[in-house]
Amino acid sequence: MTRSLLAGAAAVGLFVLTPAQTLAQQDARVHLELNKAEQVQGSCRLYLLLDNKTERAYENLQLDLVSFDTDGIIAQRMLLETAPLPAGKMRLKVFDLVGAMQ
Repeated sequence: MTRSLLAGAAAVGLFVLTPAQTLAQQDARVHLELNKAEQVQGSCRLYLLLDNKTERAYENLQLDLVSFDTDGIIAQRMLLETAPLPAGKMRLKVFDLVGAMQ
């Protein structure tokens, strides 16, 4: 892949920790992992694992996915819906970035 990928959460508050939080509170959040990226017929297929360690179910959860060209300029931006995400559950979401493989 010639483009680097950056997955950021639209709901940034899920991932922000303050020094006043206990270890138990820090563990109770939504974890995002780019597990795999592969070339599929001229596209880049992304496998994202979302692990909801909170007691809250999310009916709406969007990720803002940005790809950069080799010069560091934004080449493509996608808003991805990753919900529903039940409380205490892990989900796999698969997305194709069309034209991202060059």
